[in-house]
Amino acid sequence: IALGMLLSASIRSVEAAPKVAPVVVILFLAFSGYFLNEDSIPDWLIWLKYLSFIRYAFQAFAVNEFSGAEFTCVYSDGRPAAVCIQGDDMLQQLSFGDDRIWVSCLALGCLALAFNGLAYVLLVLRRRRLWPRRRRPFRA
Repeated sequence: IALGMLLSASIRSVEAAPKVAPVVVILFLAFSGYFLNEDSIPDWLIWLKYLSFIRYAFQAFAVNEFSGAEFTCVYSDGRPAAVCIQGDDMLQQLSFGDDRIWVSCLALGCLALAFNGLAYVLLVLRRRRLWPRRRRPFRA
């Protein structure tokens, strides 16, 4: 919601804002860790992962579910599988390491405050000049 407010405050055209929002969200989705591993992101684009609110939510859920989890892998006929990835191994593959959940929640809160704050500043700077403040005459 905060990102939507920021985009709608920064784009003057009513028709363009709904067209730009999905592009920005897909960009954040690409750098969230779902489709693109953090280790494979080019150095000049690495800053985009810190703006991705989807990344922090996905990281918090992944750490919550996979941290310290041990799985028993068997085939459908009951034979044990030769390769079985454990929860901490999955976090290492996602390049999340042993991050704490509260760090992701704090980052989400900071992003929400930053997006809302920037939207407010843009709205104040772009307020309509049609309705200037009128001073009432002083009556005794």
